[in-house]
Amino acid sequence: MNLPAALIPAYKPSEEVVNIAVRIIESGVFSAVYCVDDGSGPSYRRIFESLEEKGVRVLRHAVNLGKGMALRTGMNVILADIPDISGVVTLDADGQHLAPDVIETGRALHKEPDTLVLGCRSFGGKDIPLRSRLGNIITRRVFTVVSGMKITDTQTGLRGIPAKLIPALLRLKTTGYDFELDMLVCAREEYVPFKEIPIATVYENGNSCSSFNPLTDSLRIYFVFLRYLWVGLLSFAVDFTMFMALFNFMALPVTWANVCARGVSSTFNFLLNRKIVFKSRGNILKEYVKYFILMIYIITINTSVVYFTYNYVTKFAASVKLTAEIITFFVTFMVSRSFVFKDRIR
Repeated sequence: MNLPAALIPAYKPSEEVVNIAVRIIESGVFSAVYCVDDGSGPSYRRIFESLEEKGVRVLRHAVNLGKGMALRTGMNVILADIPDISGVVTLDADGQHLAPDVIETGRALHKEPDTLVLGCRSFGGKDIPLRSRLGNIITRRVFTVVSGMKITDTQTGLRGIPAKLIPALLRLKTTGYDFELDMLVCAREEYVPFKEIPIATVYENGNSCSSFNPLTDSLRIYFVFLRYLWVGLLSFAVDFTMFMALFNFMALPVTWANVCARGVSSTFNFLLNRKIVFKSRGNILKEYVKYFILMIYIITINTSVVYFTYNYVTKFAASVKLTAEIITFFVTFMVSRSFVFKDRIR
């Protein structure tokens, strides 16, 4: 198996990227170094020419297509050029990733070629820009709740990606910074374990060289979470529609309408969660028994909330049902993730 390749997605890069590339080439840890010019423009041509002179293979986008597209372009070419490669180490072009950390990530990946290696920064220093500190804290905590994976730095650009994961990554649709979060979700779905190694936290001039847009790129990142939870939202739609139909058109009592709607939507939710969200490989019968027990408990609590709210708070059935679902939605997801579908990647 060949040594890993290094890949640098670059949009208007720092000149320091040339020095870093030289050091990782000289380390002997990498079989090759690639860089993708993601439409940086003529004023940055000199930097890319310097990289080529040092032995870096430069690929070019005619226009800026986003970091995710640059990574996919680079990984596709690397996998075609070097089929027997152990993996690809990605690093940013703004000087945030120091050569020793890149080299250490390469060594870790080659030693464990079936593991996703994440170079994780510390965000405790007072020199860390506020937007970076807050962004990481919020994203990390939401990601832990949704996926069950406790990752210190969900937005790190320094990653050792095993070759076996790359084909799945090439099929992803995300094109910007959201691709890196999508990569973590994809690794979980492909049963690829991860390993964290500490790296230096470097921010030059308040991270002014970064092309990360705090508003638009953050929204795109959190849209990954929304897609990740779409099964739960779809199950809620089935549940809510059935409840309203049974209550308004078939005139069932509010509690019976809720129990019937929940019974149908729960089975629907179980099947989709097992296959699409958690991709469990456990015994389906054992999982369904556990899920059934969970649903009996949830339906009891949910129906109690519906009964109490309808009889003592408001007679508006839609708001009653909505209140009950908000209370039970995240409980169901968390217990399903940790108890029902536990036979999945850790």
